[in-house]
Amino acid sequence: MSDDIFVDKIKEISGDIEVKNSLKNAGPIIIGKRDSMNEKVEEIINLIKESQSVVISAKGNNIGKMVGIVEIAKTKVEIDQYNKLIKQQTEQHPKTGEVIDKGLENKKFLVPILICYLVPRGGNVDLTWTKQ
Repeated sequence: MSDDIFVDKIKEISGDIEVKNSLKNAGPIIIGKRDSMNEKVEEIINLIKESQSVVISAKGNNIGKMVGIVEIAKTKVEIDQYNKLIKQQTEQHPKTGEVIDKGLENKKFLVPILICYLVPRGGNVDLTWTKQ
């Protein structure tokens, strides 16, 4: 899955969450390989302190980094966390981004995507996602 499709999918989910819940959503934060953990933690903390909810997401190898960012943020501010794990099929290799040609068809990969919805503790949230 190209990064554009990934970002569009996360924006769509973020918009659906905002429509369904009463909290203002600050928009999705997508964690990438080159993102600074400290900067992302501070961004999340500032948004939560402004009583906004945050959708944060990562795919593939960046999921571990995202989990670390969320856990650090949870130690600094009171947050309720809702999680959803999805997968998306892509022809791009998860690590190299290359399309592997297999004759008539390209090889397909399933890439995991973790989406976390973070809200200030006690926010009224209507989701069927797992809560942490």
